[in-house]
Amino acid sequence: MAKESRAKEKLTMKLEEYVIDVQMENIRETDAKDAYLCTKLSELGPTSVATDPKYYEVEVDGWLFWVNRETLEIISQGKAEPVYPEKIEVTNKNIEVYIGEGKVVDLKLTPNNASKRFIKYTSANEEIATVNNGVVTGIKEGTTEITIESTEDESIKDTCTVTVKAIELTGISLNKTETKVGVGKTETLTVTYTPSNATYKDIKWTSADRTIATVDENTGLITGKKAGETTITAISVKYPSVKAECKVTVELVLEIKDETTLYKFAQDVNSGNKYEGYTVKLANNIILNEGVIYSFDKDTGLVEVNKNGSKFYIGTGYKGDTSGSNATFDSTASKLGVYYLSSASQEETTPIENEVTLAEDVKCKEIEINNIKLKMWEPIGNGSNNFGGEFDGQNNKITGLYCIVKNYSGLFGKLNSKSKVKNISIDESLICSSNSYSGTIIGYVDTYCNLENLHSSKGITIGSYDVGGIVGHLQVYDNTTVTKLSNKSEVIGKRYVGGIVGQFYHTDMSCTDICTIENSFNTANIYGDAHIGGITGYIHRGHNAGSSIGKMCINNCYNMGSITGNEYIGGISGGDRSMYIYISNCYNAGTISGTEYVFGITTSGSNLDLIENSFNIGGVNAKQYVAGVSNYTKAINCYNAGIIKATTKSYVGGINSNYNWNYAPYNCHYIKYPEGTPTNGVGTSDNVAGISSYTVDTWKFNVLDVVNTGGQYYTTTSGRDKNCPVLNWEIE
Repeated sequence: MAKESRAKEKLTMKLEEYVIDVQMENIRETDAKDAYLCTKLSELGPTSVATDPKYYEVEVDGWLFWVNRETLEIISQGKAEPVYPEKIEVTNKNIEVYIGEGKVVDLKLTPNNASKRFIKYTSANEEIATVNNGVVTGIKEGTTEITIESTEDESIKDTCTVTVKAIELTGISLNKTETKVGVGKTETLTVTYTPSNATYKDIKWTSADRTIATVDENTGLITGKKAGETTITAISVKYPSVKAECKVTVELVLEIKDETTLYKFAQDVNSGNKYEGYTVKLANNIILNEGVIYSFDKDTGLVEVNKNGSKFYIGTGYKGDTSGSNATFDSTASKLGVYYLSSASQEETTPIENEVTLAEDVKCKEIEINNIKLKMWEPIGNGSNNFGGEFDGQNNKITGLYCIVKNYSGLFGKLNSKSKVKNISIDESLICSSNSYSGTIIGYVDTYCNLENLHSSKGITIGSYDVGGIVGHLQVYDNTTVTKLSNKSEVIGKRYVGGIVGQFYHTDMSCTDICTIENSFNTANIYGDAHIGGITGYIHRGHNAGSSIGKMCINNCYNMGSITGNEYIGGISGGDRSMYIYISNCYNAGTISGTEYVFGITTSGSNLDLIENSFNIGGVNAKQYVAGVSNYTKAINCYNAGIIKATTKSYVGGINSNYNWNYAPYNCHYIKYPEGTPTNGVGTSDNVAGISSYTVDTWKFNVLDVVNTGGQYYTTTSGRDKNCPVLNWEIE
């Protein structure tokens, strides 16, 4: 027994070696572990699959042991006395196995204790299937015969038939069904197989138009050749009916990497290269002027430019409001776009102009005032030569634009029809048009343009007419929708001044177009004279509009900035021309102040306009014609919780300032504050059907429940409750 114990001890040590090796070599596959176990046991002595296929039979120093192939449990079998098989029977005579798969040949040996060490296995065709220790492995499709015979007597044997099959590939898919690639650029498509263990995975790739894009027939590497569209197809070599496609758009791509390439791009456009058919991509964040702080003083109407403590001032044309101690510009407005060294003097100054070389062929103008040097920005598109392609900021940011021109001011001065601009933020910038069309991103947008995901913050935008936090003048046609625009930069202008768009304009609405600003917001303060709004200053709905059913819409938008002006001021819109202006699911939380025609939502007053599912919680202050929602626009499901204050009682309403019997409000509600100007639901009438008044204590409504129809536009987040919700995309 001592000898058997020593043999078992050897076996135990060998199994411990096996466990350590598996861990160190990181062997994970079950079949690989099993094969390695058989190798380690064979180092001790003859090893074979036992009568019970769950075990290996190994001879160590003349003693037989069974080792469980999974648990490594050792079963002692006693002294290794040879027991030869007298009869061999295969119990699974017909074996089906997939390529690469292994199956055990099941045997019945006579006598029962006969050892498998004394049998051998042979494959008639090892190109189809191999056999090792009784395990048959499929190599390629076909049929062969496995012979099992005694090593001591060749007449004792049996056979089985092995059929090797392939695992059929039933489907493939690509990692992309659509993609874009630049001319001369590459991208590799990848394949997912169904089932994942299919035998034949060879794929051939083809391009429907190799003049537009080629594809390596073996690897799926796409190369763009010229602008256009084509289809790349992946086809199974073994099963040609199994295929997948990817639509490939090849773009003319210009990549903007730094300020030099940005200036070069602008100068190219202004020299006549419209970049039509191009996609221009901003590869990185770019800083043009760093460390400059802009601030607007409504007492003087000046913008202070401050860098490291040095200062100068820029006129805005806005008359000071006597709110502070500096009365220099209280009665006489500063000149728009003019430089001043002091906020307490109307003496103008002229900056020193220099030319800065950015690269061998790229220069820009630089100004210097009071030791502050600023590179001037030349807008992309000057009114004569304009951008006509697609610009994708790729969610990057440009900081420090300093732009003062007569017309068409912004990152883009003017866009041609059918242009696209998306995914760009402008920060800490000053944008100024001394006349018209000033917007932080775009001064003037022509028809058919696509705008999405554009943002401005920590800057100031100035102009006279058509001044917007994002777009100065937005001209639309053919069911245009602009979406996901946000402004956090102060806006100062004279007429048609908006937090997002200065003037929302359609030349001819004698059609069925529905043009929309949606999912956008403003949180910055806005200053002007007339037609001023938190989202848009003015909506112009073209000629012959009364005979059509087209609409100009503002949907799912909000304003939180204070708005100050003279007349025609609205928390969302500052008025419109003609009919069919629709505002829905919007709210205002900013304070609105002016002289007359000042409203929580819009100054619209057409019989055929409509405001629905909208809410005002901002204070509204004016002399006359003042209300929580609008003038006399039809209001449905609208609410006012803002305090209304008027210096006269002329046309002052909790909902509307005036009343049109044909288009009466419906399901509208307001709070009648004791500290506010006593108001009726409508300025000219009390007890109007469809309007209900409440006290602060009985008020039971919140903004989110009203503007979030269907629960798909707004939500709450930290610091923003149900009375000040955010748009869903803001926290995505």
